Amino acid sequence: QVFSKLLYPIVREGALSVLQYMLLSFQHSHEAFHLLLPHIPRLVVSLKKEDSNSATSSLEQLAELIHCMFFRFSGFPDLYEPVLEAIKAFPIPNEDRIKYLLGQNAWTSQKNELACFYPRLASKSETGKIGLINLGNTCYMNSIIQSLFMASDFRHSVLNLTEGNSQPLMTKLQWLFAFLEHSQRPAISPESFLSASWPPWFTPGAQQDCSEYLKYLLDRLHEEEKTGKRIYQKLKESSLMSQVVEHHYLNKTLIEKMFGGKMMTKIRCLKCLNVSSREEAFTDLSLAFPPPERHMRGSTSVLPVEEIGPQFIEPPENPSQFTGSPWIRRKAPVAGDPAALPMPVETLSFQELGEAANPLSGNAVGVDATKDPLSAFGEQACAPKDSRSVPDLINYFLSPERLTAENKYHCEKCASLQDAEKVAELTEGPHYLILTLLRFSFDPRTMKRKKILDNVSIPVVLKLPILVAPKETEEVCQHGKDRPAPGGGFMSVVYDLCSVVVHSGISSESGHYYCYSRECTDTVPHGQTQDGAPKPASDKQLDFEIQWYLFNDTRVSFSSFESVSNVTSFFPKDTAYVLFYRQRPGRQSCPLHEALAEAGCLHGEPSLHKDLMEAISKDNILYLQEQEKEARNRAAYISALPKSPLWWRDFDRDKDDDSSSGGCSPAAGGGGSGTFHGLVF
Repeated sequence: QVFSKLLYPIVREGALSVLQYMLLSFQHSHEAFHLLLPHIPRLVVSLKKEDSNSATSSLEQLAELIHCMFFRFSGFPDLYEPVLEAIKAFPIPNEDRIKYLLGQNAWTSQKNELACFYPRLASKSETGKIGLINLGNTCYMNSIIQSLFMASDFRHSVLNLTEGNSQPLMTKLQWLFAFLEHSQRPAISPESFLSASWPPWFTPGAQQDCSEYLKYLLDRLHEEEKTGKRIYQKLKESSLMSQVVEHHYLNKTLIEKMFGGKMMTKIRCLKCLNVSSREEAFTDLSLAFPPPERHMRGSTSVLPVEEIGPQFIEPPENPSQFTGSPWIRRKAPVAGDPAALPMPVETLSFQELGEAANPLSGNAVGVDATKDPLSAFGEQACAPKDSRSVPDLINYFLSPERLTAENKYHCEKCASLQDAEKVAELTEGPHYLILTLLRFSFDPRTMKRKKILDNVSIPVVLKLPILVAPKETEEVCQHGKDRPAPGGGFMSVVYDLCSVVVHSGISSESGHYYCYSRECTDTVPHGQTQDGAPKPASDKQLDFEIQWYLFNDTRVSFSSFESVSNVTSFFPKDTAYVLFYRQRPGRQSCPLHEALAEAGCLHGEPSLHKDLMEAISKDNILYLQEQEKEARNRAAYISALPKSPLWWRDFDRDKDDDSSSGGCSPAAGGGGSGTFHGLVF
């Protein structure tokens, strides 16, 4: 009502002052601001048409107020984009000005006593997905939990765990996943799981690094299962275990199966050329940003990581033939033999896929394009010079690093410090590839961690080079997979983007996290081949037909890959931080796909054990009773009010429509949703 009065010049100045006070003082919830969002673009158009000093001044003040609200309630890019477009012509206040306005007008107590109303007054998201209540700057955990939940193979495996599995933290995760799957509530509280998975060095109520939390969580789950396996190993030695149970418990842990990969680090002494190597496991790859002076396209590596746009173009035949490991002894190079030549790191950009599909015959290294089509492919398809992409960061991670000066390598053969070259090679691709973009760096001048706000383009499909040993090469060829170079070499493994965790803010100690997610599976519903086997999903279906969702604490909404790609363009402080990719089957021998098929995980949701189903049923009944009680209380409250004076008329007509919730309050984290029209104003 107050907002609509901005249309009338005679009351505009007073209405704007009241509106500013209402929005800047009530910072407990985003709801008051979100009620205005659909009406802002129309008001801006009307005031622009008026073209008066009053209208222009009011628009500038309104734009400043809106940017304050964007800063305070981040994480709603789908709602904010049309508004941002409407006010893009007006000045953007700097951060100090925004903080001053928010601090000057905020109520002295910003405690969230009203949070208990939020879940009861909310309605379940039209997406059918369930949100997580923010328990006080716990959006870092909520975004990670939703990303893990949307990793369907991992979720199925967790839900399939039997009772008495001697894994208390995994059991709590199973219960949390089960409630996210089957609860009738619009949002549930992860309080029990938070207390169980809380890293001991985290400060309660403070914002934390979601990547740090994810690493700690996966490590805890892994170690917990390993401990259980050691117990069963002792039972086996006591002849108390059957061979079936023995086979089950002595395999890899679930975390290793789902997120575990292997990497070979090789160091070559530049004096004696001796090579030392070490293989180590990883659950995520931390990707640093190359220094500004480093020209990404000029670096060389063994195999380019390819970026494939939404309209996935099938790569040329035998894409892995051109190279093997740079330090494996091979036969002398033969003219025209692509396997003997190094390759510059190149990527395929979205804009240039069409050009890349028809490579030219000439290229820098003089290799015949008919013999090495991917070489020509790369020459024609470079992203803009100043842009960065996820493949750029992976190629930088995999490119050789020179160890000199104070970083010299102690060579055992030379028995002294020597200049050396270090290179990392992926030897086993994980089922779910987790990439962390290292956006937070320490600034020695300010003695603080600063955030790298560079926009990084995210490919929906990624091709990763995996080193294959000679014996594995033969097995892969027998299964009809991509054929690496003779004597062992690299093969391309295809990954589909599943989740993107976004950090909104300029510091790891503040800001807000939310995530975009979709479910990637091996099969398409109702798709069956003639022999009854599941039909693999086509590239188009993987790219376009799988629905994206935006998870922002309790608020869950439909989204799209376009929104994922453009979020940083619209909101410079909202940047992709943690990425989840799922390996597409058929590119690398992966026993996990066979294990999933054996467990029946690919066919519908798993059935839950009795205790868990009973707990969910009881909670759903309790929620319905709470809803009925709340409706009665509200009806009684309204009926007891004085009969409609004019100021109350419109409040009587208000509905309990919920635009739900998220956001991290500086004091108490936000979360939930509800309508407080009569209660507050």
